[in-house]
Amino acid sequence: MTTEQNPKIMEYLQSVKEHVSPKELEGYLHVNHIIHAFTKGEEHGESKFFEKMKDEFVNNISQHFLYSANMVQTLSEKKFQIDSCWISPFSQKTIFVTTVENTISDEFINLFYDLAFDFEGRYFKDKKSHIQFSFIGNENIDADQLACDNYIKVNNNNG
Repeated sequence: MTTEQNPKIMEYLQSVKEHVSPKELEGYLHVNHIIHAFTKGEEHGESKFFEKMKDEFVNNISQHFLYSANMVQTLSEKKFQIDSCWISPFSQKTIFVTTVENTISDEFINLFYDLAFDFEGRYFKDKKSHIQFSFIGNENIDADQLACDNYIKVNNNNG
């Protein structure tokens, strides 16, 4: 790699030009040592950034799955069956599939949105990021289209 390929290196070398030399001289750092150290520092910083980003992504997805599972459990405890749960980790959305009767039941709707707003609020407070919960009736579900939209089926109470 030449210094012309990386303007950051050129900028840095310009700022320390009194302390570097293109030739090896006693008391001065050789330019190649600076370039090597700079490149290694960038690579290390980049790998640390991606490692942190990956860990954060995995943690967010795990929390998203846990909140979705808690929704299913709470609704089931209140005698509202959830047929399946579809999660999109990339858009941070969950779709709960339930009976058509539930989709028009005031009791289900009120409970669902109370839970959803509570979990969404807690997630935002903890992660500074949004998740979204919604529900649909269980008739004419196009599983292939949900999969194309990056949803993953994670729960099926009907076997």
